[in-house]
Amino acid sequence: LAALPEIVMAHRPDASVVTGIIAETGRIRRQGGSVDLVAHRLTSEIILGARSAGIIAARDLDETLCFFLVSRLLSSLLSRHQTLMALRPAITYAFGGDETFPAASSGHPAADDGEFMAGAAADTAPAGADPEAATARPVPPAVERIAEDYVVPVALLVAAIGAEGVASCDDRALPEIEAIAARCAEFIAQIATIEATRPAILSVDVAERLRLMLADGELAAADVLLADADVMGQARHDGGAPGEAGAASAATTAIRVMRARLAEIAGDWRNAARLYAYAVAGLAPADRLGRGPLLSRQAAALVAHGSRHDDDRVLLEAAQIYAEAGGFLSEEHAPLDWAQAHVDLGELLLLLGAREARPERFLAAALHFKPAVDVFSRLHAMDRWTAAQFGLATALKRTGEFQGDVVTLGDAAFAFRAALGLLTKDRAPKAWAEAQVALGETLVRIAEETGETDVLEDAVPALKAALAQPSELVADLDVGAAKAALGRAYVSLAASHDDETMLQEAITLLESALDAGIRALSPSEAAAIDNVRGTALWSLGESRTSVRLLEDAVRAKLSALEHLEASGGSAAADRVREDLDALADAIQRLEAAGAGARTHDRAALDRAS
Repeated sequence: LAALPEIVMAHRPDASVVTGIIAETGRIRRQGGSVDLVAHRLTSEIILGARSAGIIAARDLDETLCFFLVSRLLSSLLSRHQTLMALRPAITYAFGGDETFPAASSGHPAADDGEFMAGAAADTAPAGADPEAATARPVPPAVERIAEDYVVPVALLVAAIGAEGVASCDDRALPEIEAIAARCAEFIAQIATIEATRPAILSVDVAERLRLMLADGELAAADVLLADADVMGQARHDGGAPGEAGAASAATTAIRVMRARLAEIAGDWRNAARLYAYAVAGLAPADRLGRGPLLSRQAAALVAHGSRHDDDRVLLEAAQIYAEAGGFLSEEHAPLDWAQAHVDLGELLLLLGAREARPERFLAAALHFKPAVDVFSRLHAMDRWTAAQFGLATALKRTGEFQGDVVTLGDAAFAFRAALGLLTKDRAPKAWAEAQVALGETLVRIAEETGETDVLEDAVPALKAALAQPSELVADLDVGAAKAALGRAYVSLAASHDDETMLQEAITLLESALDAGIRALSPSEAAAIDNVRGTALWSLGESRTSVRLLEDAVRAKLSALEHLEASGGSAAADRVREDLDALADAIQRLEAAGAGARTHDRAALDRAS
């Protein structure tokens, strides 16, 4: 017990992590969950740092007991809402020095989200805006709640939301708004940290003016203020003595990093990447460990810009910078940063592979995720391990899907199950649901490739569990993909069980999947759904001797063929053409048997309606 204060203080997380933890516990409390897992994760970081520094071994301490005591203390603290709220003035003071700083509540009544979001973008305009009108505009309760959770000024969050171009404040937009709030909280923490540890970088006057500008949501004015500080720092660097020049160079680098983070808040990702590059250029050539993290942030900004503007050239530039960042990091001296650089590059390769339809990108991504999984496992960084494991599973899944490789798909299913061993729907409902859908899709594909339906006994419950989650917890889950996978599973099961009811349910799911997906379906994805839907209609038509259903099957297969021809899937298109020929023969046979089949089916459909 006597050693715990030294351990916690020496290896405590920085202010931005604390702010994020407070925000996360607020969400968990609202959802009725337990904060124990959050405390466990925070304790892991602290104890890992103490172990790496040799404190635990030097003091001859029982690491398990240390972990237990710190975890219980943090869990007790995080579970007390009033205690956390009592901490808010201290965090606020670090930001603005005034306990009444407007960190959350604006006092405005609830607003229509569309009206507010349309006005938020106008609020960010540097010229011609009416300040009184801007402050009078009502703020949605969701935005106020997120601002309170992250301890950031409402005006700052509103300005950042408008600059990022978020269209609404509905459930689907909340994760993006929370990400914006996290960036604001990071920037606030950075100001407090620099002011406390390196006061020469920001004078008291500049820091105070910066706080006031952010409190009013004046992002452009704040950037001008930091740009002036950058120019002054560069002048000191150019004209100072060698020792002074080094200090001025460090100050200039810090200011450029602040400007880059402010550009991220303002949604100007391209400019953020440029500023990170300038910050890297200001570092001493020997500062390899300093270059790695900044290059990673530069690459992340390029990924954000390239994704938003569909610019593959920028994404490829980001991949090169991620690779460069990894070269400056050492697995021996900075294992967590080194592994995270591999994860970041792996996720970018997954994105590029999907955009370019190049399976070799997925294989390369797997090769980056695997060493990161090993490092995070060895260092017991379980949250990062879960993300890396999920990335590895996704890379294996997409590789197996492109190659039709059942062995690789089996490896992917194993990896998804491993990730689900740590993910829980209470702690991370979105990630848990995504992993369930991905596992279900993988198992369905294995069944389709092998004809073995036993694996579907695990696929169906996984997909149903994901679809059963409340929409507010998994707002941006790809419902279309989940429904499509479940429909495909039912088609395979119906074929082995001769179950018309299951076929009909499969058709309904597949039709719904074509409309329910949050993201737009690619031609190959739409082709796969239409093709399976056509197969289900075909089977149902044969079972009911229905020409009408067979004609619906033809239309579905023709739609699949059109998508395949657009995406260049020649082999799959040939198989669909063979199906169409067989369907034409089946329709001719039924029509030759007499018109009664069509009439009888019409009566049956009327009764079903």
